[in-house]
Amino acid sequence: MTTLGRDIDALLNRNSAGNISFIGFFSTHNAIEVKPVNSSVFASGVSDELWWYSAADNIADFKQFLKDLKGRVAYLAVLTDEQLALVKEHYSIEWTLSCMRYILPNNVSISNLQEDINPSKLKVTDANKVFTNSNYSAYTNPVYIAGQIANGPSAGVRLDGSLVGWALTHDDTALGMLHVLDDYRRKGIARALVVSLIQQVRQSNRIPFTYVEHSNEASNGLVRSLGFVPDRNVHWVKVNLK
Repeated sequence: MTTLGRDIDALLNRNSAGNISFIGFFSTHNAIEVKPVNSSVFASGVSDELWWYSAADNIADFKQFLKDLKGRVAYLAVLTDEQLALVKEHYSIEWTLSCMRYILPNNVSISNLQEDINPSKLKVTDANKVFTNSNYSAYTNPVYIAGQIANGPSAGVRLDGSLVGWALTHDDTALGMLHVLDDYRRKGIARALVVSLIQQVRQSNRIPFTYVEHSNEASNGLVRSLGFVPDRNVHWVKVNLK
């Protein structure tokens, strides 16, 4: 349940697929600030940083939103290509993380081909190992990871008592942080982890979605093989609006 109010919830749900990240984030986080701009809405909430999400009907509303934030250093989540181009044209960006967003249709059935692999929920004490082995340590931290483990779906595979692969959800409920240690790859572990997360997300009556960097051929191939459908390019930026 979002914390944004009935009118804004109705606006978001008019395009629930396009706004799936926005809806997911505010289903688990309180809104700190909400900015309606004409027929669009922008809202911020805190996870690892104070993130701004946008449900913008047009680029003019997004441009006005940026002007309203002038003077701040802002973290902007899940921007479209057009929004990113506008930010690059007018402001100084400290970093950008870009991915393809995939959504799993409800009519796609999922099964684990490796029945001998049975993931279990991660422990909060696993957070440091997840962070240490992350390719995204510049964008996250152990406290954030521990919070996601404690409060959301997760899956881990342990062999001989040691954690060798894991996946969990991000602050907007997207599936992510999938990682299998080098010596245990190509054994079906990654697929089993993602299938476990999909099942957990569906049990909570949510639509599974995920983000994958374009250069990650293995993960792009995996999610496509499971039936995820490419939705759009999305971008996270830290930008100086001063």
